[in-house]
This record gives sequence, structure tokens and C-alpha cells, in this order.
Amino acid sequence: MLCPCGSSKNYEICCKPFHDVLLDAPTAEALMRSRYSAYALKLRDYLLRTWDEEFRPKFLPFEKDLLWLSLEILDTEKGLESDNEGFVEFKAYYTQGSSSKRKGKKYLQERSFFKKIADKWVYVSGVLQR
Repeated sequence: MLCPCGSSKNYEICCKPFHDVLLDAPTAEALMRSRYSAYALKLRDYLLRTWDEEFRPKFLPFEKDLLWLSLEILDTEKGLESDNEGFVEFKAYYTQGSSSKRKGKKYLQERSFFKKIADKWVYVSGVLQR
């Protein structure tokens, strides 16, 4: 199975090692991609674990009938292995509704802020873009 993050790599060698806590994402973009894949695969524990504790919600519901289609990285600022913070702007495409009532393709565009805590990247917050 190809990884939902759009890397064109097999899920087993792309985001799954992060999801299975075998590896930590080395960059903010890698964490962004793994979090997108976690949303697509409904991996709530991973999403909460990679969210800055100060801003993490107590519970993370998944929207009913929402199907994530693809991820497009628009821009990155810092967020490399040697950095302590970074930004990733992305578009995440989706459809919503039952299979017989799906409306057209929509997207969520966000500029996300990431930082390192104890040498691990975490998602802090995001600002929706339009």
C-alpha cells in the first residue's frame, strides 16, 4: 500500500515506523506527513502523542464520513534536523458525506508550527489559510 502522505513510498517504509513508535520523525515536514497519514488512517493515539502537551486536546474526534484524499506540501520554513522549530504550509484534500452523497473535492490549507521537545518534533498549532 502506498503511504497516504503522498511520498510515493510504501507505507511500511514511510510513515508506519513513526506510527509504530519505531522511529521519530527527523524533520517537521516528516512529522506533518506522518500526522496527515494518521488522520487518513484514524490513528488517534499517534496524533495526540505528537501534539504539544500544552495545546493538545483532551479528546480528538474524527469527523463522520470524511475521506482524506491527498496531501500537498506548499512551503516549509526551518524544521530541519538541526532546527528547534519550523513551519509547514500544506493543503489536505478531502471529500465528506456518505459514498452516495459525496460532494466535490475540498481542501484544508494550514500553516502549521512545530517545535522540538526533548529532541522530538511535535505539532504545536496551525493557522488556517484562505
